[in-house]
Amino acid sequence: MEESNQEELRIDEKSFDLVPSNIFNIHREILEGICDRLSISDQLQFARVCKSCHSLVFERHNPKARETLSLVGLTEDPHFCGKRIQKQITCYQIHPKSFQHSNPCIIGSFKGWLFLQYHKEKFIQLVNLFSKIHLDLPPLDAMKFIPSDGHMKFIPSDVRMKLIYGPTMFVRAFAVLFCIRMRPVLTAIVSNSWKLLLCKIGGSAWEAHETDEQYVNVAFYKKKLYAMRKNYNKVDIFEIDHDLKRIPVGGIEIDDALKLFPLAITGSSQLINAPSSWGRPFQAYLVVDSQEDNLFLVMHHRKEVKVQFLTVEFEIYKVYGNRLVKVDTLGDQIVLLNASCSEMIDVKDCPPSFYFHGNQICFKKSSKNLGIYSFKDGIVNWLPQFRGFDCIHWMIPRLAGKCSCESHIMPYP
Repeated sequence: MEESNQEELRIDEKSFDLVPSNIFNIHREILEGICDRLSISDQLQFARVCKSCHSLVFERHNPKARETLSLVGLTEDPHFCGKRIQKQITCYQIHPKSFQHSNPCIIGSFKGWLFLQYHKEKFIQLVNLFSKIHLDLPPLDAMKFIPSDGHMKFIPSDVRMKLIYGPTMFVRAFAVLFCIRMRPVLTAIVSNSWKLLLCKIGGSAWEAHETDEQYVNVAFYKKKLYAMRKNYNKVDIFEIDHDLKRIPVGGIEIDDALKLFPLAITGSSQLINAPSSWGRPFQAYLVVDSQEDNLFLVMHHRKEVKVQFLTVEFEIYKVYGNRLVKVDTLGDQIVLLNASCSEMIDVKDCPPSFYFHGNQICFKKSSKNLGIYSFKDGIVNWLPQFRGFDCIHWMIPRLAGKCSCESHIMPYP
């Protein structure tokens, strides 16, 4: 990204030569508690106080900030670039030229990182706007093909693209595995042909595997990869070895959960269970909670009216091993639901907001239509359209600490 268009977040430690290393003379744990309650802009000022504060902001484990749930997207109008409040929602509007390459597309956001694909140059990046860090990933035509027998085969790029991905290659969904300091270590994507690919951060090629299964979204949970099948009938669970080979270790049968917990949606059951030309009457998403302690499966029920799909209701299930158990409330949690990548945040970590109170799902119907579903009353609150604002995604701003841990030095895992 262009340095001139962004506030410099990193502060040169040499500027602290004449400042005591810790002018507060209090325990680091107390300083961390103070820092966690500050916004990102306030943390930047906090980092300027002394070396200890600088280290606290940029080098601690799992950095946090008291930031409100926001929207991020692209705008061609330079007058609307930057952080602003629109319709009582914080929006980060970014000019495409602020990024390193042309024709960027924001595929999604996860834990403050944007997943970008540049369609013209075919580059892929993970970008943290707030720490000014970008990580380059290989283009999708840089790929190794791993058959089921485990022996590597190399296929010429032009042939490889036609055989496995088709003429146009893009990312449908992604998941990122982080180290303890919230720096990406491994990423998984679902390609436009519904294939599952893996790549280590810093790797030179995507690893593909011969399989007939097609997937729609993925998530990392407790260092395992969970992959939702395209027909939403099963979640496959994999361990990933040092060579990025997927090792099946189980699965979750979604139909079994539906038998135990039949659909019970007030006033809509008949519509939901009616035959639909697009297959199952729901879509399903894998979501890990804000503390990464629990994995959930969110079902988005819809009905078909002519050529449009209208949101009816959501259901949420908690994953216990290979079983699903239905839950009736999210408590203080909010799900940021997106076809490419979903996450869960705790409203207690955010400032008070007009729209966001917990026990909600924030989702997109399209690139222009955004909704907030409340589990309390089962109602969708549709937001006014954000015009001139493209590639919109829900996001929670986060910093990425400086990291040189073994996860980035040694091969995964």
